[in-house]
Amino acid sequence: MSFDLVYVLLWEHIKLPLVSSQTFDQAQKQTEVEGALKPGTVSVWVMTPLRFYIGREERSIVKRLKLRCPGIKIHLLPEVNRLDNFPLTFFLKFQRGKLLASKVVFHFRGEATLNHFVRHYSKRTNDSFILDVRGYWPAEILYARGVEDIGNLSKNLAAVHDHEKRKLQKALALGDGVIAVSQNLANLLNKIVPGLPEINVVPCSVRSVHGRHSREKIRQSLGVADDEKLLVYSGGYA
Repeated sequence: MSFDLVYVLLWEHIKLPLVSSQTFDQAQKQTEVEGALKPGTVSVWVMTPLRFYIGREERSIVKRLKLRCPGIKIHLLPEVNRLDNFPLTFFLKFQRGKLLASKVVFHFRGEATLNHFVRHYSKRTNDSFILDVRGYWPAEILYARGVEDIGNLSKNLAAVHDHEKRKLQKALALGDGVIAVSQNLANLLNKIVPGLPEINVVPCSVRSVHGRHSREKIRQSLGVADDEKLLVYSGGYA
C-alpha cells in the first residue's frame, strides 16, 4: 500500500537546533528509502502562531531548512490562539486533501503536538498516528522547577504532575503506534497505559554503549594518548 509521510511539529521545535536536526534530517533520509517502505511524499507540517508565520526571521529559518532538506515539503500552518487557533483547522484539512496516497502516516514529536493536532483535525480512516515520546514530561516539567524527587511532592506539585500525566495518557491512547527513546521509558509508558501496542525503542542519538574494554581501541583510532584527558560533547538543545 502506498503512503505519504507527514512529520508534525509545534513552532518552538524548529527553533531548537537539535530538534530540527533530528526531525528534518530524518525526514530527508526517508525520501532516500527504497522498496515498500519508501513514502510517496515526505512533508513536515509546523503548527505556527500567526506572528511567526509572517515574520521575516522565521521565514529565513524555513528557507534554510528547505535548502538543507530539498527532498521534503515544509508547510507552516498558521493559528491565532485567542481565536481558538483559527485558521489552523482549515489549513490542516487543505494540506491533507493535497496528499494523494491511499494512506497517510503522521509522526508526532511529543504528546503536546498530538494533543494539539487532534483538537483541530478529524482523523480519516486511512490515517495512522505515530507518537514519538521523547521523555517523561510530567517529571521533566517538575525538574525544570528544581524538583528532584517526584516521589515526594506537595499537593500543588502533585496536581501539576497528575495533570501532565493525564495529557500523556490521552496522547498514548490516540496513537496507532508509539516510539520511545529508551527501554526504561517504554516500560514506564506501558505501566501508565496498559495494553498499548508494542512500543518501538529508537535510542536518542546513541546507537550502542561501548564497555571499558573498547576504550583503548577508540582512543587509538582518535589519536588520543592513554594519559591524555578527552572531553566529549554530546550536543545540546541550543
